[in-house]
Amino acid sequence: MCEYLIALVSFFGKIISALGRKTMLQLASPFIGFFDKEAKEFENELLNWSNAIDRRAMVLLSRRQLDAADMITKIDRALTHLGLSQKQKQNDLVLQSCRLQDRLCARQFERAKAWRRQRRKGTAKWVFTHDAYKAWKDSMEPTMLWIHGKLGSGKTVLIATIVAELQSVPAKTADMQDGARNITAYVFCKNDHPGSNTYEDIMGSVLQQIVSQLEPGCLFVSQLEDHLKLWDSAPDADALDILGHSLPSETPIYILLDALDECESSVGGETLIALNRFAMSRLVRVCCSTRTGAPVSKRLHPLFPFRKFEIRMGTPAMIADMKEFVEAEFERHRHLRDLDVSTEKMLKDVLVGAADGMYLWLALQIHVLFPHDGTLISASDITQFLQNLPKGLWDALDRALDRVPDARYGKRIFQLIMAARRPLTIDELRIALHVEPGNTNWDTSSLPKDKWAIVPLCGGGLLDIDEEDNTVQFIHHSIYQYFIDGAKTVEAEDQARKGAHSRYFLKERRNCILDWFASHTCRTACSKVP
Repeated sequence: MCEYLIALVSFFGKIISALGRKTMLQLASPFIGFFDKEAKEFENELLNWSNAIDRRAMVLLSRRQLDAADMITKIDRALTHLGLSQKQKQNDLVLQSCRLQDRLCARQFERAKAWRRQRRKGTAKWVFTHDAYKAWKDSMEPTMLWIHGKLGSGKTVLIATIVAELQSVPAKTADMQDGARNITAYVFCKNDHPGSNTYEDIMGSVLQQIVSQLEPGCLFVSQLEDHLKLWDSAPDADALDILGHSLPSETPIYILLDALDECESSVGGETLIALNRFAMSRLVRVCCSTRTGAPVSKRLHPLFPFRKFEIRMGTPAMIADMKEFVEAEFERHRHLRDLDVSTEKMLKDVLVGAADGMYLWLALQIHVLFPHDGTLISASDITQFLQNLPKGLWDALDRALDRVPDARYGKRIFQLIMAARRPLTIDELRIALHVEPGNTNWDTSSLPKDKWAIVPLCGGGLLDIDEEDNTVQFIHHSIYQYFIDGAKTVEAEDQARKGAHSRYFLKERRNCILDWFASHTCRTACSKVP
């Protein structure tokens, strides 16, 4: 560029020099020829320097483009590295949360399945219009909702319905604004899983569910993990204290405990004390269900001295719900037997009136009216059935055992279900029923071809196949207690209730041979048998 300017200055200097001559000399032919020659040389020189400048500009432009591309590459790499670092950090936080949840309650998936199983049994939507429920749900202070009723009256299904509602509908915060996120934790205490009703297991399940609903890496997750590592302890009330000081004060927390009376008295007491301590610093709404008159129900207010609301099973709204339940069951079983309109209406009215609020009792009687084995029932049979309805739930269970259509397995099918360390699938049960201790010869021809017929024909209406994982379980957890109580009666009096069913009762609660069959033999054999 400088050389280009120098050429211009030199040419202009020659022009000025030429213009300084006399006019006649300027017009002379040699001078004009000289000027043309100088202009031509100047033009060629400018053109050369112009081309050089263009080439230099192209070089600089290319270099600038290369530098820009290199800078973009570096920035892209930096952003990619930053993104990977953030993603890795997030993954590490998720893994930390998962490890903590597994330590708190490794069997939570079983509790979740139990909730889904109960949820499928009914809706119990009548509770949403109950004044006590609405006051408890929207209370701005720690409260307890106590649900109580007879055994088999639908308390567990009601709790499962409330859990589903709380998980789907936002709560109200202290400033009465809708849309706040709430935290819900539940525990279904069942006596058919004796190892799951300890204080540590209940607290671990509650904390596990709370952690699962929090963002990975939040303060509570880190502090709780440090607490458990430092003291090498099981989940306890101190862990709830950490939660109380970590979460925003306006976050509502719902804790629901079903069948609290199924736990040992000390376990129920410890749990209530821990929740009371937690409620001192948090907006906690506790809901628990017990049988009416259960010993733990008398300790609810002393151990949790906050405002208490009460729902007693058997309200008019619940009776209306029971009528809907009967209507649905009759409709579902209509393909098995079609009744005339007047007989059907009479049966529905009598069953609802005699049930005394017990859904389980109702379900057992409907099983009698619509047997899966195709047994014929005449009008006189229906009359006799109505005249001799069971007196209470235990009597209904006794009669259910009397009506087993196929008694080839006798008590063995119930022993296997009770003794198994985990619920058996229908395939495992089919094989376990044909395993004989000491017999090493396996004959597949003895297996029934229709495995699905085992439960309806041999279970007396007391067993059910879970549609989620095909496991065979009692239709209600109280049946487990029914067999245990019967076994105690047999041992004490050498006969079952009224001397009728001693052959069915399990005299050894955890027979090692049955346990071995259920836990090991079935899993091995199932892989070999089609």
